[in-house]
Amino acid sequence: MLALATDYGDVEIREDDLSSITEAELKKLRITRNELNRAFAEGVRLVKSRSDRVRPVAHKTFDGTWRVDCFLLSNQRSANAALLLLIL
Repeated sequence: MLALATDYGDVEIREDDLSSITEAELKKLRITRNELNRAFAEGVRLVKSRSDRVRPVAHKTFDGTWRVDCFLLSNQRSANAALLLLIL
């Protein structure tokens, strides 16, 4: 799972979703398929080297590149999930 930080809030993308995301959805999210695949792979790599309580989040930097960081999940995640995550 990768959370993609967008103008619309965080979008949760699962591995099974990658192939079904349309070009229109990619345009709305302002990311290319190559950038999304790279960010997802980076998120998988980062999570493997951390505890199971982290969440990879991809966000666009000021220079327009995508960066993936891991954030520690809080106990409030389930309460906040409905507010923070939009599942494609």
